[in-house]
Formats: sequence, C-alpha cells, structure tokens
Amino acid sequence: MPTDDLQQAIERAHHCRASLLESRVVTARCTDDGEPVSRHIKTFALQGHSVARRAYAWQRVENPHPAEPEYSIVLGIAGVNSAEDPLRLKLREIYNSL
Repeated sequence: MPTDDLQQAIERAHHCRASLLESRVVTARCTDDGEPVSRHIKTFALQGHSVARRAYAWQRVENPHPAEPEYSIVLGIAGVNSAEDPLRLKLREIYNSL
C-alpha cells in the first residue's frame, strides 16, 4: 500500500497537509473474546486541519477486488490517541452493524 495514496486521500478528504509519522501493523479485537484483526496502519501528522493533529489510515480489505483502492481514515480526535484506537472503533462499528 503506497504511502502517497493514503497521504493524498487524507489531504483530499480533510483539506489539509499530511506527512507520514509511523507505519506499523496493529492488532485489535472488537470484543474481549473476539478474533484478533491485524491491519497495516499509517499515522500521519496533519498541518492546517482545524481540529485534529493526527490521522490514522489503512487500506480496507473487506472487498477483495474493488475497482479502486478503498481506505479507512480516522482523525486523532475524541479518544483516538494511538494507532490501535481507530482500528478498535472500526471493528466495533462493524460488530454493532451485524
């Protein structure tokens, strides 16, 4: 997953500059007894965003053959303080929608 693609997706979606800070594999669970899920999450510093100083992004894998790459982008606000937090939030959203 090219960093440039994620960076451009963040910049387009949030109308600010983004620069890569960290890239790592993160594992989380949506419930205490749920299956662990791992994603390669990239942390970006944001310049010029009105609220957030960080964004966390990764390529979605739910659709194995999308026409174009699909990304999850979560801003570092409201309790999102680490790369694990946005993955947990997205997993809970999926779990609660079932």
